[in-house]
Amino acid sequence: MEYQEINFYLLIVFGGLLAYMTIHLIVRALNSKELRKNYYLSIAVFSGSYFVCRVMLTINFLLGFDPHSVIYQWATFFVLVGFAGLMYSVEKFIYPKLKFAPTLSILVFAALVLIYPRTPDGTNLITYYSIIGGAFGILIPLLYLYVGSQAAGDVRKNAYYIAIGAIIFIVGKTMNTVMLQEAIPILWIMAPVLMMIGLILFQYQILKKII
Repeated sequence: MEYQEINFYLLIVFGGLLAYMTIHLIVRALNSKELRKNYYLSIAVFSGSYFVCRVMLTINFLLGFDPHSVIYQWATFFVLVGFAGLMYSVEKFIYPKLKFAPTLSILVFAALVLIYPRTPDGTNLITYYSIIGGAFGILIPLLYLYVGSQAAGDVRKNAYYIAIGAIIFIVGKTMNTVMLQEAIPILWIMAPVLMMIGLILFQYQILKKII
């Protein structure tokens, strides 16, 4: 089996994890008090939007990968909306001092994906929007690390584990680019595996008490 084929099936499993995470968060939200309910739901926006993105990217792949297609455009939009939801949860419930500037910045790039996807000469800007908007995601583990450093006991431990999960996920997502994978073929397998490990650790710890 080719590395690319293994990558395809691993990403389908990853999509299944996102769907499970979304449903689990919504169920937990419905059985939680108002503050934790909103916290869980804002994170469910991330996992749910990312799941929609994965479904659309799978369809785009099966049709013959095209970074200029409408499907790819909307998939990128949804993943950025997902990251905005996750960033919002951190800014709203974990570290409110940023005044939602990162969340709004990510949403601006998400809007640009739909409004101005390419230049008049045909240069595709979608990937650039995705990279720049997604770069704000590095704030998420940094803010959890900061919260952990200011807390004690289980809250500190949980914040550190969430940060570690987020870092593993970000590393895996960074590896999941064709340019890197063609240069280092083993990344076709390592990337989705790391994304799944990071997501599982992140989800498991996010359901523990931190707010």
